[in-house]
Amino acid sequence: MFHILVDHPVWFGYLQLWQMLELQLGIRYLCKC
Repeated sequence: MFHILVDHPVWFGYLQLWQMLELQLGIRYLCKC
């Protein structure tokens, strides 16, 4: 099941988007501290 999700370009796009969002939130959190 996992390899099907990985092969799907839509899921890959969502994964990249989530990583970018997580990175931005992390930077914002660090700046706040």
